[in-house]
Amino acid sequence: METLEIENDNVQISKLGKDHPLYLDPVHMKLFLSYIRVDGLDENACWVWTGAVDKGEGYGKFRIGKKVYWSHRIAQYNREGVPTGKGDRVRHRCPCKNRLCMRHLKFGTARDNWVDSILDGTIARMPKDVSAIFYSDESENEKLDIIWKSYELKKDA
Repeated sequence: METLEIENDNVQISKLGKDHPLYLDPVHMKLFLSYIRVDGLDENACWVWTGAVDKGEGYGKFRIGKKVYWSHRIAQYNREGVPTGKGDRVRHRCPCKNRLCMRHLKFGTARDNWVDSILDGTIARMPKDVSAIFYSDESENEKLDIIWKSYELKKDA
């Protein structure tokens, strides 16, 4: 399945099992897709979420049963299925949080997702001592490792 799309009223089927909490049956898939506006005509077009948006985080949100989930997680899980590699986080690699461009959604670890948010400037909580680390002589990966460890220690405290 390359993309989530409606063609001639046929809705592509989810790659998730029916027991997965993010599974969309064809009726809910069609409803979910009705909230996506495609800006552009080529494969690089942006998919804009036009449904409800989380006021705190800015991500699109969609109700499945009694629970509300972020729209980019629903899109990625239904498109790709359950991740088999490392990490089950959906990395939203676009600074526009209400977008669902498939090329910007990747599975990864919590650390991958956190690094993405540093690099694209969308991080919500950054340790105050990070700026000194960025100007140190360590390599980029060493800097990110130091920052991650600092962040994890502060989160656990």
